[in-house]
Amino acid sequence: MNVEIGANSLQLNNWTFVAGSSTITVYDWFKDFSKKNLQFISIQRVSAAFAIYAPSLDFINSIAYSAPLTAPTIITTSGGSVTAGIHYYKSTFILGSSETVLSPVSSSVDNTTNKTNTVTLPFGPTGTTQRGLYRTNAGADPVTGTYYFIGYIADNTTATYVDTSADNTTTAAPTTSNCYDITYVTAAVLAAGDIPMVYANANDDTRDDNLNGLKTLPQYMTDLPPFDPEQTISDSNQASGTYYYELPVANCKNFLFYGSFADNTGFIVRLYKTLDSTIAVTATNATPSTGWLDCTLSKFGIPPLTGTSTTFFTNLNQFTISDMPDRYMLGVFVGSSTNTINLFTRKY
Repeated sequence: MNVEIGANSLQLNNWTFVAGSSTITVYDWFKDFSKKNLQFISIQRVSAAFAIYAPSLDFINSIAYSAPLTAPTIITTSGGSVTAGIHYYKSTFILGSSETVLSPVSSSVDNTTNKTNTVTLPFGPTGTTQRGLYRTNAGADPVTGTYYFIGYIADNTTATYVDTSADNTTTAAPTTSNCYDITYVTAAVLAAGDIPMVYANANDDTRDDNLNGLKTLPQYMTDLPPFDPEQTISDSNQASGTYYYELPVANCKNFLFYGSFADNTGFIVRLYKTLDSTIAVTATNATPSTGWLDCTLSKFGIPPLTGTSTTFFTNLNQFTISDMPDRYMLGVFVGSSTNTINLFTRKY
């Protein structure tokens, strides 16, 4: 279930990252993606608390075109038809249907005598399907000169490309891309198994460049103040049964939540609401206290939310508080004999 933040809100489902880094690469996205497009960014941690972040300069350092971080290296040998003179190489990665911009430039290679160049290209991140090779024509400046297409390595495992081709002016290297690197602050190091979640608005006017606030407001909202800090509701060593938790929805228009268990026996989650300020929230029971209305279907489109994994959901779950001053609570059924229930919430 994806968050419906606004009429033009989309989740970036195509992403990859290297464990131990603070950068995710998203691809097959719209051109000119920048910080001002972000609406939500978060991380489902594989071994720690789920994190929900409002886009801010406290969490996002930069968004830039993705590119290989290291330059190709070259060995020259006899034979071949590379045009005599000095050449330079750069490479790219292909992710999905998108190609990155160019890597750093290689050292110069002199093909006055030897006309075959064996070029070692860097390997791409998980998801790389091809790697592109580009070269200057003889005598071109490595900084201002144009890099022209030489060929692709059609995998992410072969180390080298053997270039024997003469200069050409057929296809120039890409200068823009649908691949972007989103770099978090240093503290947000990604681990293997983490799931980044990025929601953005393709209108290119969602936020200003310094993430100071919305320019285009999501639907149902008339105001969007800074996000409240994440709150945690936690119960440990709970026996099999249904547990009820009132959600802190006061003074907000939308509410996000995520949950996890200590085991994977199975779960059922329902959302309830009431207008009555006096009805109690029963701690443990097969059914909620009289007066709570099951609104799971109307808010999420499915009755109820179920699963067998150690997490409730692989995506954020949002519902709109359009009928204030209702109270809301979650009913969480867990099947194992010993459970730790964690609910992570954020409101705005």
